[in-house]
Amino acid sequence: MNKFSRMFALALIGLALAQADEMPAKLTLVVGDVEVTRNGVAFKAPLNYDLLMGDIVSTKAESYCEIKFSTQSLVRLESNSSMRIERKDVAKDRKVTRLFVMLGEIVAKIAKVGKRDVYEVKTNSAQAFVRGTIFKLKVDQDGSSLFSVFEGKLGVQGLIKGAKELLMNQNFQGKITVGQLAPAVQKISPQELQKFQQTFKGFLDRSAEFEKALKDLEKNMGKNQYYQKAKKGCLF
Repeated sequence: MNKFSRMFALALIGLALAQADEMPAKLTLVVGDVEVTRNGVAFKAPLNYDLLMGDIVSTKAESYCEIKFSTQSLVRLESNSSMRIERKDVAKDRKVTRLFVMLGEIVAKIAKVGKRDVYEVKTNSAQAFVRGTIFKLKVDQDGSSLFSVFEGKLGVQGLIKGAKELLMNQNFQGKITVGQLAPAVQKISPQELQKFQQTFKGFLDRSAEFEKALKDLEKNMGKNQYYQKAKKGCLF
C-alpha cells in the first residue's frame, strides 16, 4: 500500500471512529408509530435513523422500537413510552451515557462497562447505575419506577438528599416513588421470569448477536495497524 492509500485508509477509519462518538444511537427496529423530537420538533422516525444527544424517542399505542447504542447496548422502548438521550461523553479512558425515561417501559441489555465508565438510567423518582445488565424499567404517570433485574446487577437510589445506592441482584425487582430514598425490593416470581424470556426472546437474541458482532469486529480491527494509528490520532 502506497503512502496516499495509507493516508486515505487512516482518514476513513478516523472518520468512522468520530462518527461513532457523535452518533450515540440508531433506531434499528421500528414497529407502528414511533416519533423523534429534536429541538422541539416532532417527526415520524424512519428505520436506521441516527439519534443525537437531546433527542426524545416516543412510541404510540401498539408500537415499539429498538435503539442500538455504540456502547454495545440495545434498548427496547415499549408502547406508550418516552425516553430522552441525555448524555454521551467519550474521553480517552472513560465513557459516560445517560438515558432519561419519562414514561412507559423499556427493556435494556447493557454491555459490561469499564471501571471508570458510567451508564446511568434516570426517571423522575430514581437513578440507576448499570453494570452489564439485562433489566426492565416501568415508569408510571406519577413518576414511580419499577426496576426488574434479569441478569447482572443494578444500583438504584432515590433523587433526594441522603439517598444511598442500593445494589439489586439478578431476579429481584424494586419499586420506588418520588421522594423515597430507596426502592422496596422483592424477588421476581418464576412465572414472571418465564414470561419475560418468552416475550422478549427476539430482543434478547438480537442483543446477543449485536454484542458478539462488535466484539469480533474489535478483535479483527485491533490487529489492523492503521486502525491502531487512527485511534491514537495519527494519520501518518
